[in-house]
Parts: sequence; C-alpha cells; structure tokens
Amino acid sequence: AAPASVFIEFLQRHERLNDVSLTSSSTALANSLTQVSKQLSKQQSLSAWCDLWVKTLNACHWPGEATLTSQEYQAFKKWQTLLESLKQVDLSNESISYEDALGCIEYQLKHTLFEIESEVTPITVMGLFEAIGFGFENLWLLGMTERQWPPGEAVNPFVSEQVRSLTDTLSPLVWAESVLSNFQEQCAHLRLSAPLLVNGQTQTPAQALADFPEITVVESLVLEPPPLVLPEVECLEEDVGVPLLHGTVVRGGATLLRTQAECAFKAFAQHTLGLSPYFPVGAGWQAFERGQFVHELLEKFWQQYSDSEQLSELSEEAITALVESIIEDIKNAFDAPRHRGLNQLLSEGEQARIKNMAIEWLQHEKGRAQFKVLAVETSMQVSVGPISLKLRLDRLDQLATGELVLIDYKTGLVNVNDWMSTPCVAPQMPLYAITCAEDIAGIVYGNVQPAKPSLRGVGSDVQLYESPPPYLKTAVTDIQGWPALKNRWSEEFKQLAADFAESRPTLNPIDGDATCAQCDMQSVCRVKDLQVV
Repeated sequence: AAPASVFIEFLQRHERLNDVSLTSSSTALANSLTQVSKQLSKQQSLSAWCDLWVKTLNACHWPGEATLTSQEYQAFKKWQTLLESLKQVDLSNESISYEDALGCIEYQLKHTLFEIESEVTPITVMGLFEAIGFGFENLWLLGMTERQWPPGEAVNPFVSEQVRSLTDTLSPLVWAESVLSNFQEQCAHLRLSAPLLVNGQTQTPAQALADFPEITVVESLVLEPPPLVLPEVECLEEDVGVPLLHGTVVRGGATLLRTQAECAFKAFAQHTLGLSPYFPVGAGWQAFERGQFVHELLEKFWQQYSDSEQLSELSEEAITALVESIIEDIKNAFDAPRHRGLNQLLSEGEQARIKNMAIEWLQHEKGRAQFKVLAVETSMQVSVGPISLKLRLDRLDQLATGELVLIDYKTGLVNVNDWMSTPCVAPQMPLYAITCAEDIAGIVYGNVQPAKPSLRGVGSDVQLYESPPPYLKTAVTDIQGWPALKNRWSEEFKQLAADFAESRPTLNPIDGDATCAQCDMQSVCRVKDLQVV
C-alpha cells in the first residue's frame, strides 16, 4: 500500500505537467509522461484509468530494477491485486473524471487491509477464538479461572428472552466443553493453567482443570538466567565541547551571560546542551506570570499615552478606568489551565493586586520630570564577542534634555549594585546599554511593587533618578564615570561570550557553595559527589 500512496502523490503533482517544461535525460520517459498528462482532462472508465496508472508506472520504471525485499514485494503484489479488483467491479463501464477515479483509488487504499506476512515462529500467542480450528503440537491455555472459563454468553439487550429461547445456541458450559474436546484432538499435548493471584485477589481454578492431571513444577525445571557478563568499559574524559562558529545565534539572551558569570558548566548545560532547570509550578499564579502580566499591562498603556504630558492630564479615576479596561482585555491570554481550578475569588484577588500596583506606579511616574516614551517591548539581535544574542527591551524613554534612558520593570526584589560586581552577575540592563543603537545615558530598574514604587539606576546624570548612581559610592576605584562603566561592561561581556563559545564546561561557581545551592544543574555536574571524592 505504501508505494501506491507515493504514486498517488506523484499523479497529483503530475497534473501540472502541461505548464512545466520537461527536462529529462530520458527522452522516452519525458514523452511518455507528456502523453499521460494529456489524458488527465478526459473522461474514461475506471478500468481505463487503472490501465493508465499501470502505463505511467511502467514509464517511470517502477518499482525499479533492484531486487525487492519481502515487504516491498508483498506491497507491490497487493497494489496489482487492488487494480485488478477495481477493473473487475467496473461493470457499467461508465466514464468518470480523473478526480473521481483518484478519489476511488484513494478510498480503496484506505480501506484495504494489508499486513506483512511474518515468518513462521515456533511459539505463537493467540486469542481463544483465533486458536479454534488450528493444529498444534503443544497448546497451553492460560487464565483458566472460574471467572474466565467458561466464557460468559453475550446477551443482546434488544433480543427478547422469548426469541433467544427459540434459537439453537449452545449454553456456555456445553460450548466450552466442546472447545476443550476439539483442542485435545488438534494437539498432541494440551496444558491448562490458572493464576493463584490477580491484583492481590485469590483466584479459584475453573472446574475444567479437575479433568486434567496436575503437573508439579519442581525446582530443577526453573530456568536460571545466565550470569551477566559486562564488557570492558573504556573511560574517556572529555572536558571540552564543540566550539561555536563565529556569529552563532545562541538562545537565552542576557541570561546566557549571567549563567556564564555564575558558572561555566551551568551555562554549558543550559544553553549548549539545552537542559531546562526545574521550576515547581503550583496551582495559583507564579511570580513570573505576575511579572508578564504587569509588562503586558504597561505596554498597552504606553501605546495609548506616549509621554508625561498626556499622563499628567489623566485623573486618578481616569487612570483606574483605563487600567481596568486593559486588564479586562488581556486577562484571557493569561488563563493557564492550572488557573481554571482556582476559586474565582482568588483569581479576582490576583488581578486586583496587579491593578493597584499598576495604578500606584503610574501615579508615581507623574512625579517625574518631563519624558517621552519612544519604544516599548522592542526586540533586537546584537553581537557580543563571537556570538549573537536576541534581546527584548522593556521601554526606552527620552528626557527633556534629549538623553535616552532604558527602563526595565521589576515586580520582585532587585539590587542595582549587582551591576557593579566583577564579573557582572546582572548583565541584562548593562548589555542593553552597550549594544543599543542609540547613545544610552542611563539604565533604570522600575520597581513596580505594592506601596513602594521606585526608580533606581545608574547613568551620566545624578539628577536622572531618585537616588545617586551606585558607581558614585562604590568601592571600585577604577570607575570614573558612566563612559568608563560602559567600557568595563563591554570588555567583561565580550570575555564571557568568548569563554562560552569555547564550550569549556568548567565547574567554577562564582560564590562557591552559595552559588551551587541556588543551581538546578547539580544532578548533571554532580558537584557534591566530586566534593566527597
């Protein structure tokens, strides 16, 4: 049946031969196919269509000159038999179109039973009704319990008892005795057995077993498995993976640089081997889902109101109404299957909490100096050393001075001092700052948190934010200002990217056991096992 399906696909493509210039090393084949294509628009009998298909296959030298395997030969013969049967039932000799003939052969192929003939095996597992009528040297009937033997009579609920009494159907017991008698005649040795326990429940052997002699299984007849002989194993230590080609796009974005800074093996496991960390997910809303909801909500808001002037004209009631409207529009997109079992009150409580956070945040932004939102949720691909990463910017603002500032919303706890570590363990915002096409004057965390929204960041101007930039009070003495800080980040990220591209999965957690305690790759690196050794 498989070659026939391939042939049908060929005919469907072949309908377009009139519009295609045939080029073939075999002129005879090209001419034959062209003649066949001209007949596709005609009406002829099903028998004629079958002859045409055979002619087309012969022109294509199908199934070829190579010796067919047993399975291929059986499929080929089945296809020939099917065509002959179609020609025999075509008694009316009615003319039909190519599409109708194709539909007929497709229907027959789908509804023709075809099973590869298997080789004869010494042991065959069969059902009870399959075994009736066969001859065997040895026959073993399993599961002969009271519940299974004799088989119960299947009663049709639509046939009355009066009608059933008129039929000449044997009772289950008489039928079972007849089957056992036939089996005894068909085989030289007949064995019956019944299990003592099924799913922990004691089973009673069928009464039919009492007519057969009991066989005692002696210990010497129990076959012992042969001893397991393990081949010699050659140990090969490989501490270097396949280096990445220059310009390779690696999934993970800024997270790749963060994991590389934390531990080279962790970065290799997650971003080269593609291993995913385990995140236990409960029935309710998770922290990352709340963060995604806030991002989506604020994105929709700033798509409608693009600067501080428009924001300042909105009253608190207007902001509340707008936030509620946006939540109503986007809440269905966050309806994960595990949320559907939640109490409606809990779901509404989550949305109310996010609504209050968003309103407080927008009221807080009213107190900022004049600004304009230039972009929200913008995707970009950047080159960092020998690799390329895909990033997504939350928001780009332009201040009254013309300077550009990047803002990243955070609903959890963050610390801008992580930007100052060596290497940088929070590279997301610094990476945006050094790879953005525009000259970025500062990066800011927008802390969207209940009752305490705030802006924290670093940049070229101490007046940009609500607190001094951390680099002005850091203990790192070689940082002289914003340009120097960006240069340091650039060199660090290029080195991290180069180290990752070399595919050296070295176990080098940045903070030792403290880093390993927060890592989900311990089952792969087995750092605890190495410590014991």
